[in-house]
Amino acid sequence: VRTQTTDGPDSSEEVLEQAEKLASSCQRDAIYAQAAFQFSYKKNFKRAMLVADKISALNLREHVIQFVYYDMSVAGTFPELSINVDDALRYASRVESPELHALLLVKLAAFLSKKGDPDQAKQLLLDATKLAEHVENSSVRAGVLLAIEKQLGESDADARFGLLRDAVSSVNRDKDTM
Repeated sequence: VRTQTTDGPDSSEEVLEQAEKLASSCQRDAIYAQAAFQFSYKKNFKRAMLVADKISALNLREHVIQFVYYDMSVAGTFPELSINVDDALRYASRVESPELHALLLVKLAAFLSKKGDPDQAKQLLLDATKLAEHVENSSVRAGVLLAIEKQLGESDADARFGLLRDAVSSVNRDKDTM
């Protein structure tokens, strides 16, 4: 018995062909979303965006596109890919979720710090800190602040302490935390 996997080079294309034949837009949209995620995972971002644009449910389409932008931004931290840091920052700015946008900036800051650009890395961490103020969930905000704190250097002891204090304060305000 042979089983079909979604890991083959043509499996996403085959799935798309099957989706075109479906009468139900909900089923078709779900398959398009799955295919877009597969293309994004394989770093075929152009194809992922083309497939995402086929999704008829506007809310789902927007979520899938946000996911692809996230992956495109993260790809900027891999030197072997063709996305440079400036492009990665541009894609990160298209991610609407403040917590995800902030975490992307933290990832890019860590990458820049390793590449020897501490000034731009610090600016990204400052931008991430500003974005963290817009995170509604207190526990998530605390997590974002801790991620930022982790990237700051030893010489930024005051800023690190301030972030830790703000993170603890956020957790203490969260009514759902036990």
